[in-house]
Amino acid sequence: MFQSNSTRRLRRKNREKLRRLLSLECLEDRLVPAPVSWIADGSGSWDDGSKWSAGSGPGPADDVMIDRPAGNITITLGSGDHAVKSLAVPGDETLVMSGGSLTLLEPSLVATLNLSGGTLTANAQLVLVGTSTLSNVGTFAGTIRNEGTLSITAGEPNLQGTLNNAGTIIN
Repeated sequence: MFQSNSTRRLRRKNREKLRRLLSLECLEDRLVPAPVSWIADGSGSWDDGSKWSAGSGPGPADDVMIDRPAGNITITLGSGDHAVKSLAVPGDETLVMSGGSLTLLEPSLVATLNLSGGTLTANAQLVLVGTSTLSNVGTFAGTIRNEGTLSITAGEPNLQGTLNNAGTIIN
């Protein structure tokens, strides 16, 4: 079969294109950042770096996970200004805020929260799924969705922002 030079060049060019399309390219290794986790099976202060997987308290770039098999522990944030990317406290653990501030930069979920002082700011939605309490001079700021039971008690608690209720509010 006769092929012209232009036909041969076109076929060769198409084969080269096909090889390039089908070639594999090596990429660098990719690591997914691990969340900073509470590693102690006992209660303690948010500021105690020895109780966190990173060896220090979490910061604004950290996804934070507090979920211990032992359960029934309390993490207390009593002072200082703190910010985390996101916070997940899905189990039997309790987060207590008695002072200071905590800013949540991305959507977060907490089962049990006791806010009696300081300010908890949710820049994205914070979902409360268990039993939570807002009392004394504690301040919620931002967007909170209650899907559990939220008790608003004693003192002069402050709500600045939006509270979407799909659960129960006790006042």
